[in-house]
Amino acid sequence: MTLLTQTSEDSPFFNPSKFFSEGPTWEILNLTIQVYAVVAILLGIVLILLFNFVLKVHFRKIINRHKLPPNTYNGIKFFLRIFSVTLTIWLILGILQIEGSFLWIIIGIFTTALTFASMKTINNFVAGIWIAINRPYIVGDYVKIGKTIGIVKNISTTYTQLIHNDATISYLPNLECLSSTILNYTWSLSLIQRQIYDLEKNLEKIIQIPEVNEKNIEENTKIQLVGQIKADIEEQKLILKEIEIFEEELEKADKDGERVKHDFSDYAQKGKIVNYVFNLELPKDFDGNEGKLTSICAKWSKEFNFRPQWDLVDITSHFVYQFTILTPDPLDIVYYLDDFVTDIYMSIYQV
Repeated sequence: MTLLTQTSEDSPFFNPSKFFSEGPTWEILNLTIQVYAVVAILLGIVLILLFNFVLKVHFRKIINRHKLPPNTYNGIKFFLRIFSVTLTIWLILGILQIEGSFLWIIIGIFTTALTFASMKTINNFVAGIWIAINRPYIVGDYVKIGKTIGIVKNISTTYTQLIHNDATISYLPNLECLSSTILNYTWSLSLIQRQIYDLEKNLEKIIQIPEVNEKNIEENTKIQLVGQIKADIEEQKLILKEIEIFEEELEKADKDGERVKHDFSDYAQKGKIVNYVFNLELPKDFDGNEGKLTSICAKWSKEFNFRPQWDLVDITSHFVYQFTILTPDPLDIVYYLDDFVTDIYMSIYQV
């Protein structure tokens, strides 16, 4: 008994291999190009781009509807790009029906050329993946990367985009960001709660040190440590309470349809606060400076939503004051910080 088998070439159904090989061709530089294959590749790329666009619009609507952080959409775009590139390569290789041996040769040549020609791009791409996974900062955070300070506007596959206080925008390669010191001024409520918990635990340990065993810690030092930790705990609790009260009022105003006193930008994140700290050198006149700085900070509390704080931290040829600005919207720092500092100098020096 003989079994008859039907090859793919004799199949009555559509045969892609036969369709592309027997179609019209173009002769360009002694190269034979299958017209149908080129058309299929171009059509496939258009469909992939269209599919990518539809998905981004769909996810954008979902994010806006549920008021998710801007970084969510940025991460979705990041992985959609990777998916689109992978799908495009798979489509091209599938239509051209490259054999395994030739495929590995092409991949080897392409990888070698890409490595030498685009080493920085590859490194930035890898660094972008690391940033997306570990999240040292997200879109909307107010950060200092190396010596560059600003709001994270966008995190792409190869660079991080920052908005500076003068409203200019810079593009930092992700590899440069990864190799630099990153200082994130944006705090979450959970971070503040964690800091309070750690401070209270440290306070308990210091208080429980027996008097007879105090060989390394003198009594005065112990009293100073306890006082400093208690002050830090109260300061953190005050910040936490102010943020919670502010968000409750904001939610109530939003539910009641009332107009809030401040219009927030897309960079404001629920449950987060920007805690920006900087120093200024001012003349050695504590009594004179105290009244002026207190008045200026009270004056600017409306713009930042919270009253800026100041503290004398060092004495050199001048008094060194540390200023702390709390605001739920990092764009407030971009708009008002320079004017706030100018107001301080004009008041102190009576310009």
